[in-house]
Amino acid sequence: MADDSDEEEVGKKKVSTRKVHLHQVLAPNNMCELAVEKLDEAIDKHTIEKDMATAVKTTFDKDYGGTWHCIVGKSFGCSITHETKYLMYIQVDHLFCLLFCSDTPNIKKQVPEKKEKK
Repeated sequence: MADDSDEEEVGKKKVSTRKVHLHQVLAPNNMCELAVEKLDEAIDKHTIEKDMATAVKTTFDKDYGGTWHCIVGKSFGCSITHETKYLMYIQVDHLFCLLFCSDTPNIKKQVPEKKEKK
């Protein structure tokens, strides 16, 4: 019986109580949602902003390919060049996150799960 409740927990997404503000999003909605979700998880897991940025960047590198860059902090300036349609500037509570891809990501990452052979 415990297995059933474990399976239910795996399928549920954590609902954040943090305030989210999307300052500028030039990316598909699913990418933005993933960025907010991963930043929220990183805030829970890490205390150092560099580690939060690395966690978000690693997810996007793995899931979408390309060369992703992530900056997390309370105050920063930047001058960047990014691929068209792949930039997100979001705020979760007091932290700002700039996430962008500097080359073309592989957006066809949605590979169907392999079916088990019977």
